[in-house]
Amino acid sequence: MRGRGIYHPQSVSLRHGNTDEIHISRRIQRTKAPDADLLDETLVPLFARLNVGAVISGHHASDVSCTDPAAVRAFPTSFTSIEEAWQELVKLLHHALKFVLQASSKRYSRTFTTEDLAFHSHLLSQMAHWLRLVKDFERNNDKEDLSENTLLCSARLQHQCAWIWLSCCTDPLEMKYDNYMDGFREIFSIGKVLVSNSLLRTPDSEFDFAYDLEYVAPLFFGAMKCRDPILRRHFVQLLDRRKRWESIWDSERCACMARRLIALEESGLCGSSVHKYPPARYRIHEHQMSIDRPSFKATFHSLPSGLGSELYTWVETWHI
Repeated sequence: MRGRGIYHPQSVSLRHGNTDEIHISRRIQRTKAPDADLLDETLVPLFARLNVGAVISGHHASDVSCTDPAAVRAFPTSFTSIEEAWQELVKLLHHALKFVLQASSKRYSRTFTTEDLAFHSHLLSQMAHWLRLVKDFERNNDKEDLSENTLLCSARLQHQCAWIWLSCCTDPLEMKYDNYMDGFREIFSIGKVLVSNSLLRTPDSEFDFAYDLEYVAPLFFGAMKCRDPILRRHFVQLLDRRKRWESIWDSERCACMARRLIALEESGLCGSSVHKYPPARYRIHEHQMSIDRPSFKATFHSLPSGLGSELYTWVETWHI
């Protein structure tokens, strides 16, 4: 489906659906109805994908599951298809992004509990295990070519983003991201393949819309969290390659937001021969974007006075 006019109603409908799904889940838990499998296998993955988009844009989605390690189900001994691997990843991403949400409120006060940190380690272990199973599948299926399999590309892309985000979400100064440049390069490499595939499917002059997440959100994540001046600009260039909407993600708005954030952070590099990446006090820690058009509001949060101080927050309005 394509077209600008349908974007806002679709996003609103998905968010309302998320709330409905929570009510259904609670009712099934009370009644132990036989529809539990339908909810778990079909509806939860749909809204877990919505959560990924909602969290990264600053709009907190409703919770579906608890943060009990037992709620993160074990993977099969091997994946029989990329589709199976994707479905398992979607469920894992839901737990990972939910932890990222919780960490955003705890990392500044350093109030992580022992249980929090244990669950964090468990999630990272499961993320690493998923990647091992996918690599085993790729070795056993020579016909699976990353450049020709969009679903495989999307899965690897979403996994790498979530891995970096989950690994760094407990750092209140945003400095840990600088240790993951190889991961950001992989995001760029896979994103470049997906953008090229998208241009082959749909002419560059035609606006493209998709309900599911493919590459817009991961490329935006790379532009925001990778502080290498050259690499993060490559992410923005990919976002500019075509006009595309994926769920609540608008490539034009993401590129606009990323350019502004880069300018803000790199103002701390002016005249510096010491810093390769922006100093901690210049880094944007969190942000939110409205879904308005053609003008939209962007809220930024930084920590210029260091740990122990309040987040500095301001709002800007941008026109696309």
